[in-house]
Amino acid sequence: MNQAEIFIGTSGWHYDDWRDVFYPPKLARARWLEYYSDHFNTVEINATFYRTFADNVFEKRAARVPSGFRFVFKAPRVITHRKYLSTVEKEIREFDRKVALTGTGSDSFFSSLHRVLRLIYLSWRKRFRPSKTRRGSLLSSVTEGGSRMILSHCSARGE
Repeated sequence: MNQAEIFIGTSGWHYDDWRDVFYPPKLARARWLEYYSDHFNTVEINATFYRTFADNVFEKRAARVPSGFRFVFKAPRVITHRKYLSTVEKEIREFDRKVALTGTGSDSFFSSLHRVLRLIYLSWRKRFRPSKTRRGSLLSSVTEGGSRMILSHCSARGE
C-alpha cells in the first residue's frame, strides 16, 4: 500500500490578528512565513487570484521555506471570472511559468494535474454557466492525470 502525503495549512499566513495568538509577540512580520512553515507544510496563496507578481516574489518565498513545503496558488480571476475558462491557454501557461519559479514542487492549479493527490481550487461568480466548450478549453490547457479538483460556484455558498 502506498503511503499518502498529507498537507495541512491555511489560506494565507500574513494576518495581524494572529500576532500573540499564533506568532510570538516580538517576531518580525518578515519572519512570519518561516515561522508558519515550521508548523504547517502548505499554504494557499489567495493573492494570485487578484493580481500578478514579479518573478522574484515567487523565488524569494520559496527560499524562505523548508524542502517539502507546498504553496497552493489560487487560479487568477482572469481565468475563472473574466474569461470563464474560454481561450485561457496563454494565461494558464504564464501562471504555471511563475509558479514553477518556486522550485518547491508546489501546486499550480494547472501544471500539477499530472500529480496524484493534488488539489486544484477554481471558483466562479454566480453568473458563470458551465459549458462543454469551457470545460474543453480548461481540459485542453492542462496536463492529464489523476489530480482532484475543488470546483466552487457561488450559488453553492448562497452568494
